[in-house]
Amino acid sequence: MVELRNISKSFSSKKVLRDINLKLEKGKVYGLFGPNGVGKTTLLKIMAGYNKKTSGEYLIDDQEFTYKDKNNITFISDKEIFYSWMKVKDAVLYYKDFFEDFDEGKCEKLLNLMKLEMEEKINILSKGMKARLKVALAISRNAKIYLLDEPLGGLDPVSRKIIMDSIKTLMNKDGILIITSHLINDVSDMIDHVLFISEGEIILDTEKSNLDLENHKLEDYYVEEYQNV
Repeated sequence: MVELRNISKSFSSKKVLRDINLKLEKGKVYGLFGPNGVGKTTLLKIMAGYNKKTSGEYLIDDQEFTYKDKNNITFISDKEIFYSWMKVKDAVLYYKDFFEDFDEGKCEKLLNLMKLEMEEKINILSKGMKARLKVALAISRNAKIYLLDEPLGGLDPVSRKIIMDSIKTLMNKDGILIITSHLINDVSDMIDHVLFISEGEIILDTEKSNLDLENHKLEDYYVEEYQNV
């Protein structure tokens, strides 16, 4: 289990996160939703070890997070992570050499699902295909925690579906996955738990099964919640 206790983060005089309290269970997919600038990426970067919290506790299996825990966490954002000279196989080799938990067999399955060829040059891939590759490499790790920050942004519906199906099928079943997205209804099927954040505070923290999604869409709850903020 991962537990966040009263996590706060300030940049100079601006408080970006305010007393975040979460308990995240193994084997579950969490959707973290909110408008731009409310603290989603900051929270993920703290969990990935890229940003330091200002206060609070961040526990993994009841132990305070340390630098070594970064090795058990995979984080992807919309930033470019590949060199222009790379082929797909070079990116795979990089991950294989860098991460001890990288699973080549899983990667091969993911590349097939993503319709990616090892000899393809990355710099001529479309945005959607590059996004598929980033997710394939991230999910190929047998990590404890997967943090995916807007992995579907700007992608066509086919790429979005392939990515989501691949994540659900091949992520480490003992792992914890958090995904942020503005495409709330698109990711609704793949998540188990819903988190809404506003102005650095969690305003909804519930199992998806507690919501009436037979008669409403997840986005309906999102709109209603943020109209009341």
